[in-house]
Amino acid sequence: MSDDTTLPAPETPLDKAQALFAKATPAPIKADREATEKIVKDLDGMTVDLDPDPAVSGGAPVLRRKIAQVEAFLSSCLAMVSATRVRVQHARSRHRDLQLGLKLATDLLVSNDPEVKNGRNIADRNALASIKLQAEHLMVREADGDRTEAETILQIATAKLAHLKDLRIHLRAQLRDLTDSTPSGTGGTGSHASRYPLPPPSGNLADPADPNY
Repeated sequence: MSDDTTLPAPETPLDKAQALFAKATPAPIKADREATEKIVKDLDGMTVDLDPDPAVSGGAPVLRRKIAQVEAFLSSCLAMVSATRVRVQHARSRHRDLQLGLKLATDLLVSNDPEVKNGRNIADRNALASIKLQAEHLMVREADGDRTEAETILQIATAKLAHLKDLRIHLRAQLRDLTDSTPSGTGGTGSHASRYPLPPPSGNLADPADPNY
């Protein structure tokens, strides 16, 4: 009676390299494109209209409402910054782990795979290994993209947080100057703009490198 049992194929160097990479691969980070776009949109909407001379545009009550609005924006923005920092840490860690796993897998192929070992020099051998590990290289590139996106969102949120703090300082200074002025005065029409210049506008959130941001 014949035995039809098929023995498993011996593990190749590529199998070992892929298994080594998989072992070093951390759990993926769920990317939510809609959530990312919402963060940018929410940050872009955190604006407060300012007046060079609030004495003629509503006075202290309007300034107090604007300060309260900025405080609410600051609270939301701070939460976004904290959450994004955690995301950046995870994305950086995953990218590093994948890079390490890819290096280990590449080194294993360079040392043990006959086709890769036949490369004329180390550059050729690394190139041959890269061809065999295309899927793994793609995972590293995707992780790098996730890291870059997270870092960009953090940069945008941090810049907005700093801008909101500047707005709060500006509005409080305007309120203090207004309430300290004498009732019979003009409200310091000429002094407000010179003593408390308006902070620069938030600018385009898609360009955090804007020097005016």
